[in-house]
Amino acid sequence: MNLTETLRLLILNDSRSEVERLVSMFRNAGVSARTQHATSLEMLSKLLEEQSWDLLVGHDATSNLPVSQAIKEISRLNRDIPVILVTETEGSQATVEGMRSGATDVVQLDDDQHLILVIKREMRNREHRQTHRLAERKRRDAEQQARDLLMNAKDAIAYVQEGMFLFVNDTWAELLSYDDLDELAVMPLIDLVVDDDQAKIKQALKKFNALNVEPEPETLTVRFIDASEQERALDIYLSQGTFDNENCLLVKSTQPRTLPATTEQSTGTTSAESAAKAEDHSHLKLRDTNTGLFNRTALFQRIEKALDDCAEHGTSQAFLLIEIAEFEHRVIATLGYRLADQAIKELASRVSEQLQDAYIGRFSDSALGLVISDCSATKALKLAEQLLSFINEQIIEVKTNTVHIRPHIGISLMTEVIENSDEVTKHARLAVDSLRSSDTKSEGGVHLFELPEQEISAEETMTHALENALNNELLHLVFQPIIGLRGSGDEQYEVMVRLQDESGQQVSTQEVFYSVGDLALLNKLDRWVVLTAAKKLSEQRNKGHNTRLWINLSEAAFYDENLPSWLKVALKAADLPADAVVFQMKESDVAKHITKAREFLTAVTENGTPVSITNFGCVLNPLNTLKHIPVEYVKLDGSYTKELQENPRSSGLTNLVKELNELKKITIVPFVENASALSKLWQAGVHYIQGYYLQEPNANMNYDFEGDG
Repeated sequence: MNLTETLRLLILNDSRSEVERLVSMFRNAGVSARTQHATSLEMLSKLLEEQSWDLLVGHDATSNLPVSQAIKEISRLNRDIPVILVTETEGSQATVEGMRSGATDVVQLDDDQHLILVIKREMRNREHRQTHRLAERKRRDAEQQARDLLMNAKDAIAYVQEGMFLFVNDTWAELLSYDDLDELAVMPLIDLVVDDDQAKIKQALKKFNALNVEPEPETLTVRFIDASEQERALDIYLSQGTFDNENCLLVKSTQPRTLPATTEQSTGTTSAESAAKAEDHSHLKLRDTNTGLFNRTALFQRIEKALDDCAEHGTSQAFLLIEIAEFEHRVIATLGYRLADQAIKELASRVSEQLQDAYIGRFSDSALGLVISDCSATKALKLAEQLLSFINEQIIEVKTNTVHIRPHIGISLMTEVIENSDEVTKHARLAVDSLRSSDTKSEGGVHLFELPEQEISAEETMTHALENALNNELLHLVFQPIIGLRGSGDEQYEVMVRLQDESGQQVSTQEVFYSVGDLALLNKLDRWVVLTAAKKLSEQRNKGHNTRLWINLSEAAFYDENLPSWLKVALKAADLPADAVVFQMKESDVAKHITKAREFLTAVTENGTPVSITNFGCVLNPLNTLKHIPVEYVKLDGSYTKELQENPRSSGLTNLVKELNELKKITIVPFVENASALSKLWQAGVHYIQGYYLQEPNANMNYDFEGDG
C-alpha cells in the first residue's frame, strides 16, 4: 500500500487518550489514517461487515474487547486484516504468545518508530497478497480460456500420457464420428488405431515417454477406426507437450473438419440454426437432467463469478448448502428415487420464491446450493434461520405422497481471501458435516463455517504435502497381503500409498483422505494410484502370479462421472481382466453420498470389477447401507479387531460377521496383530484377514501364500 493513501485503521485500547496519541503519532509520521476505536465485539462485527479495513492495532491488555476475540472475529468473517499487538510486557514471551494467537507482530508500547515500520511492512505484505490473489484468478481465467480455445480449435488436438488422454477436443470427436466426447476421452489412444498401425503409435509413445530426453517432433500417417468402425487415415503431428503441469505427448491433426457442413447439407439447417442448437446444447450442460434445475457445474461457475466480484470490489457474498437430513429415510423410503427428484424440484421452487434474488441449483442428490450476492455473515445467518423455519413448515406432496423435510444449512462466506469455488463448497460441506454430527434427532439447523486456526494449519500442510508429492514423484505404493481363513489360496494385496511430508516423515493416504478436502486433488491422487497399481499388477501377473489388488478410492470418485469408464480403460490398457482389482470405498463416504455412491459402484460392477466397503460398522445402522449399494466384500473397521484382541469375550465383531454372512457378504477383518484372535475369527465365519501379524505393508508383493496355507 502506498502510505500517501489513507490507512483504514481499527484500534483496540481501553484508554481513549492512548488512542488519540496513536492517531497523532501516525499524523506526525506522515501516515494519513482514518481510525475507528472499537470498544465491543458487536461494534467490531458491524464495522467489519459494513466497511473495508486495512489494519488493526490493539493493546494486549485491552479488557472491553480482548484482541484474541478480535482475531477470531476477523477469521470468522474471512477478512484479510493484519493484527499488530502493542504490549507493555518486556521480553520475548509476550511476542511468542501474541504471534501464536494470530497477531502478525508484537511491538513494545511507546516504541513508535518500530510500530510505524511494522505497519508499513504489513501494508506492503497485504498489497502483495491482494496482487497475488488477483493474479491467481487471472491465471485460472487464462487457463480456462486456453482450454476453451483448445476445445473449439479447428485442428484436432489431444494430450496423451501413458497412452491415455489427458485432454481431447471436439474436433477429434468430429473427425472420428463420435457424438459423445466423453466416450472418446476415456479410450486408450492405441484402441483407436488399426492393428497394422499400432506399432507406429507404440514406438512413438515409447520415444516420447523416455526419461531425460526431449525427442524431435515428428509427423506420421496413421489409420484410425472411427465410431462406425470405418478406417480413416490421418496425418498426425507428435511433439512433447505439457498439460495441467503434466509432461505428456501432444497429438495433433490439421485435417479439416467436415461434420458441420455435412450436417447442415443433410438436414437443411442454416448456420444460424446450427449456432442456436449449439447454444441450446451448451445451456443443457448446465441443467440437472432429472429436475431442470441448474446443476453442480452451473453452481461452480456462479461461485467463481461471485469470487471475481469479491476480489475486485472487496464485497462479501454467501454460499448456502441446503442438505436434507436423513434423505434416505425421509424422502427415498417414502417416494422412491424417481419421485424424490420431483420433491427436490418442488423444494427448490419454494425456496426460490422465498429468496428471489438468490441463484439456486442442485448441488447433489440430497442438497441444493444457493449463491447470495451482497451478503454479510450476519445477513447470511439471518436468511438461513428464516429459511430453516420456512422449510420446516413445508409439506412436500408428490403424487399423493407427502414428506416433511428437515434441512441442514451450511454457510460458506465468500470474501477476497477465498481462492476458488472448491474452497467455498468445501467450507459449506464441512459446516453441514458439523451440523449432521451434532443434530442427533435430525431436526435440522444452521451453521456458519469457521475453521480453528490449528485446523487451517494442519489442512494446508497436508494439502501442500500431497501437491508436492504428486508434482515431484514423492509418492510410492506398498502392499499388504490379504489371507484366506477358509482354504482360499488367492494371492491378494491391499494397495496403500505413502508420501513424504516436508519433514521427511512417511504419511499414509488414510491421513490424507481425512485431512485434505480438495476433491480435485484427491481425484488426481486416485487416478495416480490406479495407473501405478495397474502397472505393478501387470508386471506381477506377467511373472506367473494370479494376483489381485484391492485399491482404495476417495470420496472424490463419487463426483467424477467419467471415472467408471476411465477405470475400465485403465485396466484394459494394462492388459488386466476387470476382476483383477477390487475397488474399496469408506463406509462414512458411502453413507454421506448414498445416491452418488450407488450410481458409481453400480457402474464399476457393471464393468465386471468387484467393489468393497471398508471401515464398516461405524455408522448408526450399517446394515441399512448395504441395501442400497452392490458390494460383494465388506471389510470391518479396525476398532472391532482391536476390541476383540483386548477382550476375547467381546461379541461385537462376531455378531456383525454373523449378520453379514446371512447377507451373503464376503468379510475381511484388518489389523490382526497376534495369533490369539485367529480361532475366534475362524469360528465367527470371517473369510479373510489382514494385519501386521501376517506381514506389514511392503514395497514388494512377495508374501508366501503357499507357505501360509
